[in-house]
This record gives sequence, C-alpha cells and structure tokens, in this order.
Amino acid sequence: YEISLGLVGSEMCIRDRIDIYPEYTGTITNEILSDLGLVTEKDLLGALDSRGLGMSGPIGFNNTYAIGILQEKSGQFGINSISDLRNYPNLKFGFGNEFLERSDGWVGLRKHYSLPQTQVIGLDHDLAYQGLVSGSVDAMDVYTTDAAIRLYGIRVLEDDLQHFPAYNAVFIYRDQWRIKNNNFFDFLSSLEGLIDEASMAAMNAHVKVDRLDEAIVAAQFVSDQLDVAVAIDHRSWAARLLFNTYEHLKLVGISLGAALLVALPLGVI
Repeated sequence: YEISLGLVGSEMCIRDRIDIYPEYTGTITNEILSDLGLVTEKDLLGALDSRGLGMSGPIGFNNTYAIGILQEKSGQFGINSISDLRNYPNLKFGFGNEFLERSDGWVGLRKHYSLPQTQVIGLDHDLAYQGLVSGSVDAMDVYTTDAAIRLYGIRVLEDDLQHFPAYNAVFIYRDQWRIKNNNFFDFLSSLEGLIDEASMAAMNAHVKVDRLDEAIVAAQFVSDQLDVAVAIDHRSWAARLLFNTYEHLKLVGISLGAALLVALPLGVI
C-alpha cells in the first residue's frame, strides 16, 4: 500500500491510484475540502462518502498546530495563552512557510486573535527552533507531538479562543478496497485509539533526539503494542545513495529522452 500526503493522496485515492493513506482531519476540512465548509465529523464522513471514500476512527493522537515560546520567556512576561501575545506587539515571530500559507495558519490566527505583531518571517521549521533558542525569534508554530518541545523547554500556549482545529490522525481509504479487504481493514481498526499524543511524541523523540531509524522505532512500537513481528529492510547509507542515484538518473534519462525526441526533429525542420 502506497503512502501519500495531503491533496495528492486524496486525489490519487479518488482516482484509484492508491487504496489507503494516512491523513489528518484538520488537513481534510481546512485544505483539501475547504470549499465545503465542513464542521462536524458527520459532515466530513458525508463529503468523503460522496467521493467513494471512507475514514477510519482516530488513531489516537491530535497533532494540531500550536504556538510555542521558551518557558523562560513565558515566565518572564507572563505569557500563557495566545491572547496574552496581544500585550507584546514587538515580539518577533518565526513561522514555517506552510504555516504562513495555510488558511488555519498565521493569517487566520492573526485575525482570530487580533494580534498586532508585524515582525513575522517565514523559515524552515527546524531553523525556527534554532531561532527560538538563540533569541532571534520569540515565538513559532509547533506541532503538539513535536519532540523538540521537551528538548528545548518550550511552553505551548493555550489556544484559549480555540482557533486551531483538531488534527486527528486517521486513515482515508477507498470503499471498494474495504469491501475486498475486510480482514486487513479489521486489523487496521485495531489501531484506533492506540497511539496517544505522549506515545507519538516519545517516538518522535527517539528519531529526532536519539537519532534512531524511524522504521526501527515504528516496528518496536508495533511489536510492543500488537505483538506483531516486523521485518525491517534496513539499507546502509551507501546502498541508499546508490539507489537514489539510480532513480535520479532514470528520471532524468526519461525526461531528457522525451525532450530529444521532440527537439531533434524540430531542429532539423
């Protein structure tokens, strides 16, 4: 089963290119199907059903957006909620580029909370953490299961006006696939509610902080929780380099060959 993300995954599911993929409910309602104004879970299920798609129950964790500042600065200024930011218009914000562009990101947040800050820059998410620690930015967007929250001592501000929607992790699947694969779907259903936010943050920490391979971390969790042994295809750095180089050359060769087939005759003509 292929795994894809966001709009691409949804479209490929609808077009029968993939059978199932993981998604966040907030991404579906606020990005993929944002024009439908979906509010309740019933609305979401109905919209998916009309497209021949279904949705599993939540896997367990809500990986929503939040705003974070260093705990030291939170105590110094008495900032505990997003509303408290209104009292400090000179604070510098550093947000991921995706957060700046999303409808539920900075634009919506600023309007919802009437935030006065104007010093806002877009940068890579990992660099934003470094900027927060160094003091070049005062606040940033975080995901609630980020391992860096505990690592860097970040205070997640209370979303007291409830701007950010729930980003519950679910599986989106084609209805026809479910009918043909009831046994696998039953196994998939056993994952519902299995991974809470603390467990997800801990696994993220193993990858981000302890530098463990994500496949190993995931396999260990499945083994511990479901008593299922997982064989891991672990490739060395050199093997991954060779494989990716081959894939790159193959793609370049196809595109270059197609271009030559068109360009050479046109050049002769």
